[in-house]
Amino acid sequence: MHTRALFVAAIAFALVAVGCAKEDDAAKAALRAGGFGEPAAAELSRMELTKEEVDNLVKARQNGLDEASLTSMVKAMHEEDLRFVIGTETQLLTQAGMGATAITQLVQMGAIPRWADDMRALKEFGVDDVTIVEIAKLRFVENKEILSGGEYTRLKQFGISDAGLLTFARKGGTPQQLETLARELAMGKPEAQAMQTAGIK
Repeated sequence: MHTRALFVAAIAFALVAVGCAKEDDAAKAALRAGGFGEPAAAELSRMELTKEEVDNLVKARQNGLDEASLTSMVKAMHEEDLRFVIGTETQLLTQAGMGATAITQLVQMGAIPRWADDMRALKEFGVDDVTIVEIAKLRFVENKEILSGGEYTRLKQFGISDAGLLTFARKGGTPQQLETLARELAMGKPEAQAMQTAGIK
């Protein structure tokens, strides 16, 4: 019983320590100057941020990402022992028209920064956020082999719908099938017919 009591006391102390983490005054001041409100700046300053992280957070905030999303991203990355040094990636995705919710989901599943360029390519070719998130889930959550974002944009160039693109990815479409599908679409074939010819059923 004595050992158990010590264990419980240790857990309680750890929880109190986490809850009372000290604010980093320098980080808090920099975040406040960079556009964060007092509550968000205070919460983030207790997360043992590096100066590089603070700079990246300010960059992301000034490019339109909201405080709640950024706080969630930092928490998710810290849980994986990663640092928030993706200010440039989030900036480019924001500029390409991707919303904060999608960016947050992508960070939480580990798709950013690893697949940031691919997602930006898809976004620049008009693929909606939901479709991009679902394609990213195939690779980063379900660990499936998929093609690159650049390869998928070839299909967008020939007018495939977002639903068709997602179906192609979910069915594990190969580079050879992509070429066949692109050719069929270029010839003006209906999407369903082109998919069938390419062997995507």
